[in-house]
Amino acid sequence: MKRLGVFLLSMCMAVGVLSVPAQAAKYELKIQTALATSSLYFKTLERMKDNIEKLSGGEISVELFGEGAIVKSFEIFDAVSEDLINGGMCWTHWASGKHPPPAPAWVTVSTS
Repeated sequence: MKRLGVFLLSMCMAVGVLSVPAQAAKYELKIQTALATSSLYFKTLERMKDNIEKLSGGEISVELFGEGAIVKSFEIFDAVSEDLINGGMCWTHWASGKHPPPAPAWVTVSTS
């Protein structure tokens, strides 16, 4: 009788463990690039995405978007700033003039 109780208890525990739904990723990243999805470089980013998801044990989910999927390529920097996407990859000279650099430390400003 005792063995039957232990067996039933272990079966209930097994059913409880197996019926737990798969846990969703803790972090979801949306990354847009200025590259076409047919580009060799986009394929490299897809391999990076697979590695991130694999090495994080599924805790990080990455969605890659090609050129123009969410915003136009020239608007990627703004989209990241406005939290439309979490990350972007494009050429830095596209952001020239959007965020002017601060004055170097050796520059003095006269107040007189």
